[in-house]
Amino acid sequence: MTPYDDIYLLALDRMLQAQKNVVAIVPETFINSGYTQKNKLKSITILEDNPFLDTDTPVVVLCFDSIFKPLTDVDVYKNDKYINKLGVIESFRMEPRNDVQMKFNVLSGWLAVRCVDTTNPSNMLKFDCKENMDAFLNCCNSILEDIRDKTADVILSPFKGNMKNGRRRRRLDFKTCRAIIEKAYRQTVSKGEKNGQLTLF
Repeated sequence: MTPYDDIYLLALDRMLQAQKNVVAIVPETFINSGYTQKNKLKSITILEDNPFLDTDTPVVVLCFDSIFKPLTDVDVYKNDKYINKLGVIESFRMEPRNDVQMKFNVLSGWLAVRCVDTTNPSNMLKFDCKENMDAFLNCCNSILEDIRDKTADVILSPFKGNMKNGRRRRRLDFKTCRAIIEKAYRQTVSKGEKNGQLTLF
């Protein structure tokens, strides 16, 4: 019986049982996983140039020293560039309050969200809508851009392959999407009113 839904996480546990210092190349989705021994990490390095020829799955290099520490002491790199501490990056993770009613995947909805970066750097994650609601849209996109900038995209799950400029493609999960919409709605539409309602397509 294992608490993990990916076999490689169980393999990491086995390696850490056998050795104190472990270096492993695993899917980049590890960062957003519920792996229970992240506190034993020394560093995480995101490899935007995939070293493997037979897969386009985004990968990271994990370096464990088995010294238990807060995530604010775990270094995160992108290629050869230091990004931040894992704990600082995690502090930008957004959770929805579920205080705004909304439905996803409704064709008649007025708000659209591009939840996956394309290979074109000018067509990245973005909120848009059928009608002109500049303040609300600008607020949604400003929150999203702030998250991407302050976490160097690390908080967002990777998507297969890179953009044409070499930057890793990312995807926006529904939980983060909802949290962004709720925050923008509170700031620009409801002005503090409760029980707002949105329909998205």
